[in-house]
Amino acid sequence: MSHQLHHTEERILFTSEELTRMEKRIRELLQLKKETKERVKIAREMGDLSENGAYKYGKFELGNINRELRRLNYLVEHAELIHQKDHYDSIELGATFTLESDGAPITFTLVNEHESDPAKKKLSDKSPLGQAALGKRIGETVTLTTPRGTTQYVVTSIGAA
Repeated sequence: MSHQLHHTEERILFTSEELTRMEKRIRELLQLKKETKERVKIAREMGDLSENGAYKYGKFELGNINRELRRLNYLVEHAELIHQKDHYDSIELGATFTLESDGAPITFTLVNEHESDPAKKKLSDKSPLGQAALGKRIGETVTLTTPRGTTQYVVTSIGAA
């Protein structure tokens, strides 16, 4: 009797903007890897490798490039596009939403942990605020408890990114 293992592929949801950015970065890294390999080759031909800073740095740089390429290739290989909607009834991946506390509105787009970028107002669904907001509708309260205390936000709008 043979047992078949069912391997479920992990799918990671990304916006099309982020998937495009990652694919562009992969192309840039492949070009950089090619240029760095050439510099390492030239440095190696210069002689004594134990005293050759250009060679050592080039090898270090190649290691960093390869690590980032592995990470990005994994993400792209397992990527699935978030189905962008024209209308959202509740906060979910891909939705842009506004929360208000004490009259101060803040707007985020809910994304996965790999795409999150607070500077671009992209909030991870795994973050405390992202988890608290997930599934909420307009008018509902999002409660965030941190070491500094509890803050309550009201969902004032939900829309497409």
